[in-house]
Amino acid sequence: MAIDNNAKIARELKIKTGTVKRLLKEAVYYEKEAKEQAAKAEKMSAEATTEDEKYNAKKMAEVAQESHQMIGNSKRRMESAAKELLKLIDDNQAELEEAAELVAEAKLQIEAAGI
Repeated sequence: MAIDNNAKIARELKIKTGTVKRLLKEAVYYEKEAKEQAAKAEKMSAEATTEDEKYNAKKMAEVAQESHQMIGNSKRRMESAAKELLKLIDDNQAELEEAAELVAEAKLQIEAAGI
């Protein structure tokens, strides 16, 4: 049963770690996109001479604002996922340490056996 539990914990760790990693990338992407969209909107606004160009500049500013709002959303989801990962680690610290010790001992025995 200990192996099943350790495998379950390892699987959860892998999934939750991947989730945090993905959400971190997502937050960085949204920050980059928001900056690019804001710069584009500002440029369009400065260069706008017709009503259509002014309208397009306004819409681009709205797109930039939406991207900016996604930054906060993405960061909240990342923080939530990171807290879940930390809780999983904290709740299973003893099992994780025991598993690491067992793996280290197994490697020593394999070396001692000359393999």
